[in-house]
Amino acid sequence: MRNISMLTPIFFAFSLCHISIAISLPRYVADINITVNCGSSGSSWAQDNRLWFGDIDSKLTPTEENIHKSITSTAQSHGSFDAVPYMTARLSYSQFTYVFRVTPGPKFVRLHFYPAPNYSANFVRHKDFFTVKAGSFTLLRNFSASILATYLSSETFFKEFCVNVEQDQKLNLTFIPSPSSSNDSYAFINGIEIISMPRDLYYQLNGEGLPWIRQTALFYMKESMAFEKVFRLNVGGSGISPTQDTGMFREWSDDNNYVGTLIVAIKRLNPESKQGAREFWREIDLLSQLRHVHLVSLIGYCDDDNEMILVYDYMTNGTLRDQLYDNVNDSIPWKQRLDICIGAARGLNYLHTGAKHPIIHRDVKTTNILLDEKWVAKVSDFGLSKMVDNSAAITAVMGTWGYLDPEYARRQQLTEKSDVYSFGVVLFEVLCARKALNSKLEDDQKNLAHWARKCIERGTIGEIIDPYLKGKISPDCFKVYVAVAESCVCDAGIDRPTMNDVMENLEFCLGAQNNADAREKTNPGGEHMYPEVLSFHVGGTTGVPMCATFQSRHVWEDDSGTGLTITAETTNQSLDSDTHTHQDVLTDTSESKV
Repeated sequence: MRNISMLTPIFFAFSLCHISIAISLPRYVADINITVNCGSSGSSWAQDNRLWFGDIDSKLTPTEENIHKSITSTAQSHGSFDAVPYMTARLSYSQFTYVFRVTPGPKFVRLHFYPAPNYSANFVRHKDFFTVKAGSFTLLRNFSASILATYLSSETFFKEFCVNVEQDQKLNLTFIPSPSSSNDSYAFINGIEIISMPRDLYYQLNGEGLPWIRQTALFYMKESMAFEKVFRLNVGGSGISPTQDTGMFREWSDDNNYVGTLIVAIKRLNPESKQGAREFWREIDLLSQLRHVHLVSLIGYCDDDNEMILVYDYMTNGTLRDQLYDNVNDSIPWKQRLDICIGAARGLNYLHTGAKHPIIHRDVKTTNILLDEKWVAKVSDFGLSKMVDNSAAITAVMGTWGYLDPEYARRQQLTEKSDVYSFGVVLFEVLCARKALNSKLEDDQKNLAHWARKCIERGTIGEIIDPYLKGKISPDCFKVYVAVAESCVCDAGIDRPTMNDVMENLEFCLGAQNNADAREKTNPGGEHMYPEVLSFHVGGTTGVPMCATFQSRHVWEDDSGTGLTITAETTNQSLDSDTHTHQDVLTDTSESKV
């Protein structure tokens, strides 16, 4: 069997028409029908009269290291969903594996999730980041069930895959918590289904191939591949529940949900530009492989009659830049800004860690962070993105002035830390509502990243924040946020945090704001009241900003309030060490790409 490390992404284009055909087929009887109610013991009946079996002290119990045992837990809150298999779960900070002895052939693998907020005090809901493997296939990578459930506005959901099992093989499902600097990421699962299917149902044994993007050769759905279900549509018919399916317990959607008017966003590239053509195909190639809540979705494209058009989901609330500078009537509240930054950080972290090789965006900025109708952040514009298979790739410098990593501009060595620098500029834009470059300001204020670092050095960063935010940010949250942003724009990439560290610390920052809001008084308008002038100082320095990688974090409390102690490798550098060499680059007033 060929060793495939990732799922093969498949996209089909088809027309819908309503055709009524009466066909009577015998019901398929699956020779493998395994249902695991994770975190429970004995057997339990679901509402659809299917019998599920617990994994506690049974042949379904997963294997794991003796010193790092998983726990089982029952959710304390129950919504309008079936208790089986969603009310119990198995959770662990370490790897665990379910081993299924099954017959050879293709199988449906369904993973059921309910990211409840109260399984255990030791497992924080938003720390569920993990990878799921089925033998040599990676089904999910750096996946968060809580993020997806929030985006779907659903308490429970399941993910479905097709995996082929070879002769004399077992089907192993391994759950692996994602590495993190705080070592508090965990994996969990509520229910598992393994259902056999006819061998030629989806896999093409001797069938015709399918057209493949930018390839002259046809694509064949081989048994050496695994696939993920995106949606299943009953064309011309109504929805079908799992128990009404022909023996494979599939869920079918009513095609009426997919008929109607769809508002989309169109991006038309210059057909005469060689760079435009490269960006066009690069974006198609990357977005055909990637799918994440916080990445913009590519619906389709046109490459016909010298036209290059990309079609995306329409983002109702435009770009983050629009909301920061052009929305004069309604400024974004502070906690909503934090949510947007956290979402964008999650999207970038997925680019850096979610594929076999890191993908570096190379053009992170507020115009490339889109906001949907729910204000969910979506990273967009992958025309300059590059997949790298080394820690540092030598490449031509590309990006946007004001956001461009000075180390990358100087050495032409591209790493994930280049995106981190750009995102640090975004964080300061969100805090200050000032553009990354502004030629109308005095020389030392034109470049936002440089000016913010100078203000941190002088202890005046609180004086340049967005006037709308004054009195609305808790001091504890402010200190953490500025520490994160300042660390991102360190001169040396080695001193910057990873996007995973940035994401975790922004989540910590939001928690600090929520905790402060819970205990602080409000004004007659219902708004919390905080000091309008905020200060920031990182302990251990002598007036020079500290670049920290946020390797560990400790919060202390005493009579004077709450503080943050950061234990990290630090580098005290002059603000002008690298940037003066490229001042002409980083103070360009345009927002054109390199």
